[in-house]
Amino acid sequence: MQITNSAGGRERPCTLAAYADTVWLWPGVPLTEKRGRTVRPLPSGCVRFWIGRLHGFEAQHAPIESALAQAADHLSAGRQAEAQAALDAAKLDRLSPEGEVLMRALAARLGVAASDMSVGTRSLPWGVGNLAADLRLFDAFAGCAAALEKIWDDSKHPRWPRGDPDSRGGRFSPSDGEVAASSARQPPPGIGHNGGPPLDEPPEIPETAPSTAKLRNIAIKSIARWALKRGFEALIPGIGEALAFLDTARWIYDNLPDINAYLDKPRSLQDLRDAVDQPKEGYEVHHIVEQNPARREGFPENQIESRDNKVRISKLKHWEISGWYGTRNEEFNGASPRDYLRGKDWQEKQRVGMMALVKFGVLRP
Repeated sequence: MQITNSAGGRERPCTLAAYADTVWLWPGVPLTEKRGRTVRPLPSGCVRFWIGRLHGFEAQHAPIESALAQAADHLSAGRQAEAQAALDAAKLDRLSPEGEVLMRALAARLGVAASDMSVGTRSLPWGVGNLAADLRLFDAFAGCAAALEKIWDDSKHPRWPRGDPDSRGGRFSPSDGEVAASSARQPPPGIGHNGGPPLDEPPEIPETAPSTAKLRNIAIKSIARWALKRGFEALIPGIGEALAFLDTARWIYDNLPDINAYLDKPRSLQDLRDAVDQPKEGYEVHHIVEQNPARREGFPENQIESRDNKVRISKLKHWEISGWYGTRNEEFNGASPRDYLRGKDWQEKQRVGMMALVKFGVLRP
């Protein structure tokens, strides 16, 4: 997977390409959008999210945002070669160890070529533990990846020769490049899109972050609940509804992990228990039998903190379950679950805890 470095006449592996009025990240993630004649970068959080999947810690130190802004300006003026040179100057030329594994898995999954880029030595704390989830995120760009494969491998598509009199040197010759551009230019629909009639309107989100944590959480929960009702599997930075939210309220980006965790499908009890050993943003460890009431009633610490009593669940659903425990409920003769369970044995506390996990869509029935 090589792209011509138009500034120096070299060819080297890279993951960023300027093509069809867009900056793309391999294998086909758009990092810019076009408004009228102006190309502009997506929110920096979106850009860092996607680039970080492949480049890990390397992406933290590369001048990505300035390079992307320069490339966007060049593309707005129709200067594709200069845009590519600006991207090359960021020298984002090494994958993280996890990024290499992800790239090869994606190449096999999407049927495109992988790169022979060098690999850094700084591993992410969680290693490749999130590989399956990352693969699913890139599925949304499968159509773009297929249409854009030519730009990552010059052997599959000819370019105009350098020194071309019409200043086209290094750019694609027109055999089928424009066809690829027209299909790749359109980002895929957001996850959950079914082509049917519009459902509920998305919630109104303030442009700037609310001043209190309580108000911010209300806004985040309203998006998460709306997305769950729509049948979304994730809000993916850079496309669809996620881009709409981020474009008007960029503070939402920092909370996308919480929203996406909320959209998880129910899982088996064993999966939820095993996930405790894999910390992940947007999730918290939840005790099936509430720990503080159990301690007050004298249950032993090794039972409360046992692996059997802990599961990893969505942070937002964790909060919802905690609120449910303190809310009066007709199922418990008007008492709150917490009051009902006072003085009950471990088995009954565990039964109600499991019921809560099913009720809030965490545990498969």
